[in-house]
Amino acid sequence: MATVRVRTFLPLVGRTSELDDARSSFDTALSGRAATLLIEGEPGIGKSRLLGELVADSQARGFTLLAGSAYELGNRPFGIFREIAMANAADRGSQTLRALLDSTTAGRAQGSDETFVVIEAILDWVEHRCARTPTVLAVEDLHWADSSTLTAIDALARHMHDRPLLIIGTLRSLPKSQEITRLRDNLTTAGGRTLRLAGLCSLATVELLERALDAPPGQRLRRLADAATGNPLFILELLNTLQQQGALCADGGRIDTSVDRFPDDLGQMLLLRYSFLPESTLDLLRIMAVVGTSCEASELTAISRREAADLLAVLRPALTTGLVDGSSDRLTFRHDMFRQALYDDVPVALRRTLHRDIGQALEVADAPASRVAEHLAIAGESDQHAVTCYWRAARECGRQSVPLAVRWYEHALNVLSDQDPLRSALITELAPLLVLSGRMSEAESLAATALHLSTKQAARVRLGTVLGHALVRQGRWREAGDQIALAVEGCANVRDRDIALGPTTFHRLVTGQVTDAVAQAERSLAAVAGLANPVTEATALMTLTLGASACGDVDRARELGGRGVAVTSSVTTPFAGFLIADVCLGITQVDADNLAGAQVTLRQGLARTTRAGIATVLPYYQANLAIVEFHAGSWDDARVEADGCVALSKDTATRWNLHAIAILARIAIGSDDLDAAESLLAVADNDLRVSGPVMGADWVLWAKSLLLEARQRTAEAATVAAQAWDVLPELRFLHTNWLAPPDTVRLALAGGDVRRARQVTEETEAAAKRFGTDSATGAAWRCRALVNDDPSAAVQAVEAYRTAPRPVEYALACGQAAVMLADAGATNDARPHFHEAIGMLDERGVVRESRRITAALRGRGVRRGTRDRHRRATTGWPSLTETERSVARLVSEGLTNAQTAERMFVSRYTVETHLKHIFTKLDVTSRTALAAEISRRQTQM
Repeated sequence: MATVRVRTFLPLVGRTSELDDARSSFDTALSGRAATLLIEGEPGIGKSRLLGELVADSQARGFTLLAGSAYELGNRPFGIFREIAMANAADRGSQTLRALLDSTTAGRAQGSDETFVVIEAILDWVEHRCARTPTVLAVEDLHWADSSTLTAIDALARHMHDRPLLIIGTLRSLPKSQEITRLRDNLTTAGGRTLRLAGLCSLATVELLERALDAPPGQRLRRLADAATGNPLFILELLNTLQQQGALCADGGRIDTSVDRFPDDLGQMLLLRYSFLPESTLDLLRIMAVVGTSCEASELTAISRREAADLLAVLRPALTTGLVDGSSDRLTFRHDMFRQALYDDVPVALRRTLHRDIGQALEVADAPASRVAEHLAIAGESDQHAVTCYWRAARECGRQSVPLAVRWYEHALNVLSDQDPLRSALITELAPLLVLSGRMSEAESLAATALHLSTKQAARVRLGTVLGHALVRQGRWREAGDQIALAVEGCANVRDRDIALGPTTFHRLVTGQVTDAVAQAERSLAAVAGLANPVTEATALMTLTLGASACGDVDRARELGGRGVAVTSSVTTPFAGFLIADVCLGITQVDADNLAGAQVTLRQGLARTTRAGIATVLPYYQANLAIVEFHAGSWDDARVEADGCVALSKDTATRWNLHAIAILARIAIGSDDLDAAESLLAVADNDLRVSGPVMGADWVLWAKSLLLEARQRTAEAATVAAQAWDVLPELRFLHTNWLAPPDTVRLALAGGDVRRARQVTEETEAAAKRFGTDSATGAAWRCRALVNDDPSAAVQAVEAYRTAPRPVEYALACGQAAVMLADAGATNDARPHFHEAIGMLDERGVVRESRRITAALRGRGVRRGTRDRHRRATTGWPSLTETERSVARLVSEGLTNAQTAERMFVSRYTVETHLKHIFTKLDVTSRTALAAEISRRQTQM
């Protein structure tokens, strides 16, 4: 009887519709917009085969490939990207990434988030690749990927939206981790697609059999194949096993079998197929299967207690048949289904013992601590030595992946009793990482519990500080200060107590307790004199800087701010990640009307902090940059910075966006988009319910009062404006929002509260004398003009603002003067102020105020002239701001978002938001189209 052969290499069968569906993602990516596709299904269903076909197609269409796989055991942080970087070793971007992944914390900024740093490097590298050619990122077995890898893929999908990038990943349908579910949901929300592979239909199953056998299948063989429920791997393994056993035969031009039944389980089928291997080989393969998908030969010799020569002899049959790949420096199973079958074939009790022995052998072989811990954890080890191994793994992973470090810290905690004295030390290290991971409530709970149990004063202070940071990240500033103060109550030494209370000073200031904060900051600063304690010194200087600025002593504030920046640069502990001395200096420059200087300080600080990877403080920079642009009248740029702040607050789980939301709402009101303003302020209201009155609450209430006024709810507007004025009286003039006092006076007068109007005016006049800036003087004159109904005071406001760097405030002062002069019958004097006001307001899109001033003067005989009737462009090149044009030019020159951000001293988020606005205004959908539009314009010029 002739031998029946089973073909090894077959074309893809039965997936035509799935291929066509998936190929549509190519067109999306080739148009310059990122696309994501997840291929989901059971083991053996053909995910990898379909992925391979799509990769081949993509390369034929001009894509370059970045490919990697995850493994069930032994994953290191950013495992897939490590593999990709190794495979592209000649690429400069991969060299940078590999250096980061292989580095320890040596040379890195203390307080930095290594996950953030690595993801930024991945984004930059992939963006460079996409700038050269369309790129496909193919990732196998995402269900086994470490959390850092999943976070990086999520970041690529979000940040590369305007790049020709196609991300394709395979994953099993079950089980699904929370991280995988979150990634899939995020990708779907961003427009990504999931292709779920079902079993082959009956016709496709017959076609697969026919192609594999070069002949039609007989009825009995078809019935056996039907039991595979359309799983291609199961069907092919069935044929291979039947061939191996000589159970396939030709019958009347068809291929059939005499076998009636085979194992229903694919794993058992695979074991049956390779049962011809020597038992010694199979035993060694079972040990390898417990080790993981791959291992080094030296590790296998240590684990199996065999010499290398003996190992080779036993392993040779597996290498010859191709079950194991030995072509690299690691021994790797060629197909994980066979590894899984071998693993499942090991009795459970023996399996746990093997994991323990393997973990111990790997430790002796000096393997990475995380690999040792992985096996000990599966074995259920919980003795003191195991805890030490988990702790060591946590510290090792913490250098590059906060989520993995958290996993091992939590595992160590879970095997310790509640009374174990090690718990406090573990929690002290774990809690800050939970804060960085955005798991604030868990960090709070753990730190609070350990603080309650701890008796050592030094540990209590440290735990109290960690608890304070967890609360701060949730926006609960007052509670944070209280918890730290509670933790240091036991300090018998006054000097030690004042040092420990240093962090609380900034918490108190943010909640408006400026006098108390400054007094404690001075005591803390005196306490650290002569000591090497730069964290307390820098925190106290930050508090004193803003305290002086809030009082209008801008000269002293600048001096203190400079000292704070100098001290912060010397901090070498993780708490550097919570110091923002240059933000405080930037605020004092804003209060001194040095907006250009503030912008430089904040942008340089933002760039430095981004490079250092201190992600948690980035929202503070972005919020204050929004304030600078808002005061400077660059409201489009202010909106971009504020949007960036909101996005960063979400991504870094740092709740600091009240100023940003208030600015966005005020700009929306100015552009007459009241519904958008209402939605924004609802978000701020929710935040304030959590935080209570904190810095920025007055800005939110001020914007809310203007929204109520725009809704013609004047009485409510006056009440809310009064609340805004009263909510944080000691912080009232910090960030110098000189728009607020005249608005508060105007609304108070409209509501009939003359006493309130006079009070606000007098307090603003007193503040103007302290600050001594033109904008402060102008705001005071505006208030006085309203209270006294005095046109000459309104004109004085215009003159003061004429030399101030705040064009919107100047325009509103001109509008106020025009209306008051016209009311007094001085129509000719009103006209130039009117034209100046509406010109500047129209140019910046502040249409609501422009219409209000125009309507107020129309009845008094003052109307728009021909030159006033231009409307601000909303589409096309003329609609772009100067900043947007700069971004567009840099991007069209081929710079990545990261390079553009570095060149302009802004964040990646700011560049991405600018690009979204540019694409909308120019009606383009990709960077390629943007470059073509700029080239066309240059040709026409």
